[in-house]
Amino acid sequence: MLATIDDLTELPNRRYFYDELRKHENKMLLFIMIDIDNFKKINDKYGHEEGDRILHCFGKVLLNYKYENIFSARLGGDEFSAFIISNDKQEAVIFAEYLLNEIKEIIVRDENYMTLSIGMAYKSPVESNKVGLQRADKALYKAKSNNRNRFEWE
Repeated sequence: MLATIDDLTELPNRRYFYDELRKHENKMLLFIMIDIDNFKKINDKYGHEEGDRILHCFGKVLLNYKYENIFSARLGGDEFSAFIISNDKQEAVIFAEYLLNEIKEIIVRDENYMTLSIGMAYKSPVESNKVGLQRADKALYKAKSNNRNRFEWE
C-alpha cells in the first residue's frame, strides 16, 4: 500500500493531494500555494531538527483549519498547497489570513517568528486543474517578490 500521509506534518502528501484533486476536475475551485518564507535560512542557521519542528508545527496549523470543502497537503520541502471547493474568493482570503496570523505563533529559536508567502487563483469548471495550479504558483512568486508575508491573486 502506498503512503498517503506525510510523517513529519501529518498532512496528506503530494500523491494523495493530486489523487483528490482529480476527483474535482470539472468543479469551481480556489487554489492556494504556500511557502514558508526563508525556510532554507532557518535550516542552514539552526539545523534540520529546527526546520522539522517548524514544518511539524505548520502542519498542525493546516490540520486545525477543518472545513469539509478545503483540502490541504504538503507537496514537499516547505511547499504546501490547498484547494477549496467553492467559487467564493472570500473563503480563500479568510483561509490565507488565518495562515498568515497563525504562522507568527511559530517562534524560531532567536525569538523571530515565521512568515508565509501565499499565491491564490480561481479556476472555473471549464479550465483544467493544471492551469489553476499554475496560476496559483505564479501568484505565489508575486507574493515572494512583493516582500513576502502576504498573499497575492493571479
